[in-house]
Amino acid sequence: METRLMKKQMTAAYQYSYVRLVLNYYTLLETVAEEAPQTQQMTDYLKRLNSLIGECISGKEVNKDLLALRKDMTREVEVLTSYADCFQIFEYILNRMERKFISSGKTNDGDEAFLKRLMGFITDTSDSAVMNGRIKQIMGQLPVRLTKQKFYSLLMDGLSVYLGSPRENLRDMMYTLRTESMVSLPEGMDAGHKDIYEILQQFKRMDYRDMTFESYEEASAKLSYASQVLTDESGFYVMVQDVINDLCVLMFARQDAVIDVSEEEFYRSVISSIQVKLDQEDFTLGRR
Repeated sequence: METRLMKKQMTAAYQYSYVRLVLNYYTLLETVAEEAPQTQQMTDYLKRLNSLIGECISGKEVNKDLLALRKDMTREVEVLTSYADCFQIFEYILNRMERKFISSGKTNDGDEAFLKRLMGFITDTSDSAVMNGRIKQIMGQLPVRLTKQKFYSLLMDGLSVYLGSPRENLRDMMYTLRTESMVSLPEGMDAGHKDIYEILQQFKRMDYRDMTFESYEEASAKLSYASQVLTDESGFYVMVQDVINDLCVLMFARQDAVIDVSEEEFYRSVISSIQVKLDQEDFTLGRR
């Protein structure tokens, strides 16, 4: 009974991943057709993936190479996430300084009217979770200043909730604190990202206390550029990672899955046609 159930589950996962692979792989083709990979590193990852899919379709064993590619991709996504965490800190700083250089305009509302509108925004819901989210949203925009002692006190209070809980939970929290505070960053962040790495170093050296309007505008432009680069690259890697995950399921479920031969041949023919087009840089399928 357990063997039958396992084969049934493996078959369901196998068929589902085949369908996902066809759709995700075609979406990747369309995306590359509209905009080619922006870095040599992205191009190399795409070529490695395409080569592995071609070998997989031809019946070769690619498990080790596929897992190696998945590991490399995970490392790349970690680097991009670290960049996003770093730039989020400097974005917060620039947002706090915005009113020093850019006027929000005057309104006819007095303090009491403004407070009434603010309270209306917070209480205009019966969902306590939404209300708490709005309070946090407002509090996040306030330029709060803390002494070092007060900061550590709040930090210790926050960590106290992990007393008695599994150590893994505390490790996850400490990892988040280290990465989002730029205390612990991946090695070799400049590899393949020299432009945004240099921007990050400039932000670290910048004099925010005596910043001028011109330097503020320049910093804002650089922040927008870095954000766009990270968004584009992250979107590409997420798509490639989806294809890799689907392929991993196919590789490891193949032995126990049961599927109609004609159905599998159809999937393979579609995947093979996409693989050939990507290999030959023929993007006619991706054009509308």
